[in-house]
Amino acid sequence: QLGGALGRPAEGGGPLSHLPASHAAMFLAMAMTPEMAAAGSEAVGSVSTALASWSDGRNFPNFSERPIDPATAYDPDAWTRLRRIKAEVDPAWLFRFAQGIPPR
Repeated sequence: QLGGALGRPAEGGGPLSHLPASHAAMFLAMAMTPEMAAAGSEAVGSVSTALASWSDGRNFPNFSERPIDPATAYDPDAWTRLRRIKAEVDPAWLFRFAQGIPPR
């Protein structure tokens, strides 16, 4: 459950200073074998599907083990600003990570 300071934009807090939602969820499956990993992945998918009608489509990059569309983590204005900065500072896209921001 979110709210309080986590739900309010922070003055000077950057492009992701708050989570504009009432709840956030992260699902985890610990696996000791490939079979357990497959079962855990299936279970996580089932829970995600069951909760999809409550999703606003946003993703929090620190909660994702697999690559996501990084644009889903930010509001449109912040995403535009981040893309502009990335294009200016790292146009060759030397600095990358799974949820990285590609240059324009």
